[in-house]
Amino acid sequence: MNMHKALISVLVVAGAFLLTAAPVWSGGAPPFVPKVAHDYNNDDFSDLMYLDPSNSLLFQLQLQGTSILPGSTSVFTLPANWVVSQDGDFDNTAGTDLLLRETTSGLLFELLLSGTTILPSSTSVFTLPGGWSVLSTGDYNKDNFVDILLTDGSQLLFALLIQGTTILPASTSVFTMPAGWSLEGSGDFNNDGYTDMLLNDGSGLLFALIVQGTTILPASTSIFTMPAGVTVVGIGNYDGLNSADIMLRDAAGQLTALLLNGTAILPSSGGVFNASGFSVRASGDYNNDGRSDLMLENASSLAFELLLNGTTVLPASTSVWTSPAGWQIVP
Repeated sequence: MNMHKALISVLVVAGAFLLTAAPVWSGGAPPFVPKVAHDYNNDDFSDLMYLDPSNSLLFQLQLQGTSILPGSTSVFTLPANWVVSQDGDFDNTAGTDLLLRETTSGLLFELLLSGTTILPSSTSVFTLPGGWSVLSTGDYNKDNFVDILLTDGSQLLFALLIQGTTILPASTSVFTMPAGWSLEGSGDFNNDGYTDMLLNDGSGLLFALIVQGTTILPASTSIFTMPAGVTVVGIGNYDGLNSADIMLRDAAGQLTALLLNGTAILPSSGGVFNASGFSVRASGDYNNDGRSDLMLENASSLAFELLLNGTTVLPASTSVWTSPAGWQIVP
């Protein structure tokens, strides 16, 4: 019995599973349903997943606004050489799942979750060829199942289109980035329900690769050139206007929201908050208002919700909790 089957067998015996199968869509294109990022318990509030590196334990911190829910608990212990690669709703059950990677073999494993319960449909989905890696996740073909964006190590972007744990035959290469270019992240920049890609040309130029499935649209274009020392720290819908926006940070810690309508920068873009002393760990909708917020963390492991309405910091912004020493927010 291989490693992933052994793990699932142990968990089934332990009674950790709900005996429900992951749905797989059939019969035409489903209606597109936007989903809340990092929402592990499917309550429309973003949550946090922590890793305790001392014992490889994953701990789910369930949040509603700035309140920690009593359902927060440990979820899974990673086997040796396994890491959390990405997250997303891979089985289209609305709750967020985890994509794990076995570092020696390149095996990708979907840990399908219902809150803190591991589903029996959890299984391996793909083995990365040598030199390949996972870059991002998103719904690239607009079927409500999260897909996986890979690179072959030579700048080729490959969309692994999946429904649950089934790889679709439409999976294919999308684009070969020029030398020096890299992926900053994924988001729906033109508000058509298909996840797009944000690229960086290596000199600070941000380029939106607008895609439908694996087709690159002519609307793809450059958006903005970042000044020296400025980096992308988040992609989300910060103003609630549906198109993905970009959060930037300069060397002094100043956060600036680049608010977009498609690839056009809105005049409402501007400075948000000076996060000196904090790192941006995630973008998510922590207060369930339809706008992306930021989760910050300082060197003392204090997690702070920066609740946003565009460039306005809401007065409800506050610290959430302090994680035990050494714990890390993943993915």
